[in-house]
Amino acid sequence: MRKLVVPILLASVLIYTGCENSDDNNSVFSGTEISTQDLNTDPQFFNFENVEFVETYDIKFYQPGMSYMVGLNASAGVLFAQSIDTDFVTAEMPIDSYTGEEIGESWMDISTYNPSDHSIQGNGSIYFVRSASAEWVKLEVIQASPTFFEIKFAVQNLDGTYQPTEILSVSYSSSEPVYFDFSTSSAIVPGNWDVAFTVVPEYAPGMGFMYMPSIILNIENDTQVSISNDQFDEISSVPNDATWLNDTLDNRILGYNGDNAILVYHPEPPYNHKVIIENPELAYFINCISGSYKLDFEEYSSGILIFVFDELLD
Repeated sequence: MRKLVVPILLASVLIYTGCENSDDNNSVFSGTEISTQDLNTDPQFFNFENVEFVETYDIKFYQPGMSYMVGLNASAGVLFAQSIDTDFVTAEMPIDSYTGEEIGESWMDISTYNPSDHSIQGNGSIYFVRSASAEWVKLEVIQASPTFFEIKFAVQNLDGTYQPTEILSVSYSSSEPVYFDFSTSSAIVPGNWDVAFTVVPEYAPGMGFMYMPSIILNIENDTQVSISNDQFDEISSVPNDATWLNDTLDNRILGYNGDNAILVYHPEPPYNHKVIIENPELAYFINCISGSYKLDFEEYSSGILIFVFDELLD
């Protein structure tokens, strides 16, 4: 699995523009229609301003003071749990206790600190990380210094086996974090995203992890949403009385099991174990770094989501 950068010229991004409105001399657009890739295999992170899907990171390495920290891209849905086993080969993936909190310095063995080069060794902790691209990764931090982190990791295959274990030395500066992507086994410069379309793991006894489609907002960039009963084409600006809502790590407002979930799984007839857009009549306002947008969800089928958006007047 690889995260994709989808430029606006690809067929999966369709653009429609309307005519100028002579009454107020403002352009009125029917919107830009976007069709995602299959969310079951390719979670995607969308930037409204550039009309593109961008790459994002899984973990970051940084050094506040004399501590060597491992952070998570929790905003993008990255989670981790620590194994009770400290043997990298035999450690098995936990079924619960996953969190978006940082791994932090829990990997370090303080007694191994070397004052001559300020390096420190790991304590053998094994972590299982659910990456931004919905892959499971077994991870151990071997050592760190002011110039590098050495890590061991293996990405899980769909059948539960693991790809060959990689041991990498990731260079970084103590004055600036480095962002790492397990899919490419490399440090990256992450793109700015506003809204992500992904899947979240839900453990079902006897069935293992099931993956539910979810829509999440970028918490790091303080992306907000407001919900409207107005028709999409009738909206030209953000209403003054809009109520803005933020995602938290415990409550993804528009996501699976969120207070205003857009994609909902229905086991009962007439849907018979299908995911549908729960309230297709609703429109959504998105407030993000680049401005405000109106958003309408049109169709969801077999992991592919189609939505329409347009930028709004201030």
